[in-house]
Amino acid sequence: MQVFDVFLSHNSVDKRAVEILAQKLQRAGLEPWLDEWHLTAGRPIQMGLADALRGCPACAIFVGSKGVGTWEREELLVAQDRAAEESGYGLIPVLLPGAPDPFDFSKLPPFVAQ
Repeated sequence: MQVFDVFLSHNSVDKRAVEILAQKLQRAGLEPWLDEWHLTAGRPIQMGLADALRGCPACAIFVGSKGVGTWEREELLVAQDRAAEESGYGLIPVLLPGAPDPFDFSKLPPFVAQ
């Protein structure tokens, strides 16, 4: 079983920017979980996402010009539950290029805004 360092949760419109960051993380010696790289064809997407979220010690929530996407909100719910239950779990908001400047943190889901 492959071990990952961080689950990369993102809006699909930001996929290319997140993939570039995933490659940079790999070059730095970290192993990111990115849906495009690791979801298995023929297996329900929800199962793959849930397994990955449970298996990663951290989740990066990417926010770009379109904000948090529909699937990303679902992933965030799982990550928030883990963060509430596990003191060492990392929940990391990441602003991408194109995010409003200055950024209005009240537009984020409440637990991420904190």
